[in-house]
Amino acid sequence: MNGKTLIRVVYGLVMLAVGSTIAVLLVRWTNTPHKPHVEAVEGKRVFADHIRHLETWFEDYRNQEQHYHGVQLHGLLPLGQQEACLTCHTLFPHDKDPKRRAFYNQHSHFLSCLACHLDDENRSRTRLEWTDFGVKNSVTAQGPYGLERLENGGLTGKGNYIQRIVPVQDLSGRRTLMFTPYDDQRYKEFRADAVGGLEIDEAQFREFAEDHVGDKPLACLSCHTPEATFPWATLGFSQARIHELTHSAAVGMVENYEPFHFPILED
Repeated sequence: MNGKTLIRVVYGLVMLAVGSTIAVLLVRWTNTPHKPHVEAVEGKRVFADHIRHLETWFEDYRNQEQHYHGVQLHGLLPLGQQEACLTCHTLFPHDKDPKRRAFYNQHSHFLSCLACHLDDENRSRTRLEWTDFGVKNSVTAQGPYGLERLENGGLTGKGNYIQRIVPVQDLSGRRTLMFTPYDDQRYKEFRADAVGGLEIDEAQFREFAEDHVGDKPLACLSCHTPEATFPWATLGFSQARIHELTHSAAVGMVENYEPFHFPILED
């Protein structure tokens, strides 16, 4: 082996070693869990950012609602009329159960949180009713969503996500909704303190906010079976629609199967 050949061999081995080292370092770097900035994981800062995001969303909603060519977002309740649960939760809060979360989140369009999450003591002395939260427009004029299946396959009140089913109590002869709006003064002050950087007791606030929340929410079978006591007829659902909702194959799929098996049509 002459000198030039030896140099080429040594050079090749050195480059191979350098390349291997770089490759190993790149693999380690890409597989190292991302470590976010300390502020991103600080609970109070995350909470304050969440509130700012909600407030920004509300401003965007109002701006689009007043847009000259009429952006169609009026089917959603303005943030001020949403539930105070949004102080800590998102518009679609069910994310812990990957199997059922999409089904649960669909219900938040026409059920208030407490319709499912109310504690047993209060549930025993409440009834469920539709409410439009005082919103009177072309959307609420459609009537509640889904009371009847139309001939074309659609549902009554399609697009009406303002009216919702809420628990109602008669307290001292006064009809009272078990529903606390986002712009309730108590929650506004708490959020202002959080965003302003003041010391807050989030645990104590949650205890207060969840005073009527039960340990376990209603399950699918609490409403979607023929034997369930959910007041479908009282709420105005047609008999055909009640049969559809209490004999739903989706309920059996969600409750009984793991994983789901969708039918496949063969050619």
